[in-house]
Amino acid sequence: MAKITNEKYVTINPLSLVKDRTLPCDVFILLSVAGRIIIFRPKGSVADDPEKVKRMMKRGLQNLYIRETDVDAFNAYLQENPSPKPDAEGEAEPGSIVPASATDLAHADVSAVAPGVAGTNPSPLDQPAVVSIPVAPARGPSTPEARVAASEPAKAPEPDKAFVSDKPPEQLMAGLLVPAPDDAPAREEAKKMITDLLKASSANAAMAEIIENPDTEHATSVAIYTTLFAMGLNKNSQALLSDLIVASLLHDVGLTQV
Repeated sequence: MAKITNEKYVTINPLSLVKDRTLPCDVFILLSVAGRIIIFRPKGSVADDPEKVKRMMKRGLQNLYIRETDVDAFNAYLQENPSPKPDAEGEAEPGSIVPASATDLAHADVSAVAPGVAGTNPSPLDQPAVVSIPVAPARGPSTPEARVAASEPAKAPEPDKAFVSDKPPEQLMAGLLVPAPDDAPAREEAKKMITDLLKASSANAAMAEIIENPDTEHATSVAIYTTLFAMGLNKNSQALLSDLIVASLLHDVGLTQV
């Protein structure tokens, strides 16, 4: 079972992250449904475009979080990135940060926020909240049967029993082996067709087109190297070499249209 810890976090305004500026600490986001807090942006990374953060806020994002121990570092980060002048309506321009001072990150009453659950309203920087979010323990088996199975020691599988027979192999295999169909006639017919095609007046042009075609260049190269490799192993059977060539040419048949 996982150890339960209570680490304290401080809420920050998502728009306080400054675009193209390195974050001084880890920034977290709370998954309220699962009761988990995960890293949104790690220390040393660059903050997102504020427009992206605004889109996330429209989808329900209310707060981001930093560790309570990182308050001073984040406050220095805010001081180093002064806020631009607000517009006519009093809002900060897109990409700006919400003004904050050393007192802005003062801790609010912890009792105002339930442990493990973020507040229902967004917490601006001048009203941060310290939140204790426990790490949920690992869940055990949920049914009595599963609990019984989990409590039993694991058993090694029994070894297979050796098969012993006094019958000769040919009798054991009788009826199991089926002779392969005789494909010699089909093979000879294919060879005859290839021979007739190569005798045609357009054979050279057709072969040149295949070799120069970028779609079949790889297949042609594979066929050449495969044939040379087989011949290097003293495999000079015409039937074997023909099979190797055809298989090599068609091994990537999906690259071409047939």
